[in-house]
Amino acid sequence: MKKYKQQIDIGKLEFLIKKYNPLFRLLAELNDGLYSNLIECLRTIYDSEKERSMAIRELRYNDDPVLRKSCREVEEVNDRVRQLLEDMMDTLHHTESGAALAANQIGILRRLVVIDYCDQYLKLVNPKIIKSEGEQECMEGCLSFPNRVAKTVRPQAVTVQALNEYGEEIIITGEGEMAKCLCHELDHLDGKIFLDQAVEELELASL
Repeated sequence: MKKYKQQIDIGKLEFLIKKYNPLFRLLAELNDGLYSNLIECLRTIYDSEKERSMAIRELRYNDDPVLRKSCREVEEVNDRVRQLLEDMMDTLHHTESGAALAANQIGILRRLVVIDYCDQYLKLVNPKIIKSEGEQECMEGCLSFPNRVAKTVRPQAVTVQALNEYGEEIIITGEGEMAKCLCHELDHLDGKIFLDQAVEELELASL
């Protein structure tokens, strides 16, 4: 799975803009250039704050029992949850080839997932699959099981219901690689790993 470089959390930036929307709208009408400069300033401030506050969590590997435990639902999406999601995304971006991460992969038994894959940048709270279609053969690996690759069978498309980092309900549809990614991460939340779905475990030298 491809690693994507760290990027600005556009969702958080949009949240700030929505919060002060009347002021931003008035500013845009009065002076478009000043508005653009202000947005760029916000991006710079956010980048600086992110760099200072980055937190890399320790990944759990292989036979760590936490990987076999089911995660509990998040009752309230608050600042503590948002910080945990931020730490998870920082940890994901710190890995060599990470595409997504579930909370129990850093030892936290909460139903949280972050994804930076297939042009999708997501922070999911209490995600669940509400629809699946078709079937596809996949190649899968996992950050918690380095140097292991397996052939699996996953749905061709899935629809996931979740909350975003602000507690708003969202619906995500993933096909192909994204469907595989969503299934893989949501399995983690139930204490399942990709090797449980393996049709065949592959030797890295043969890939």
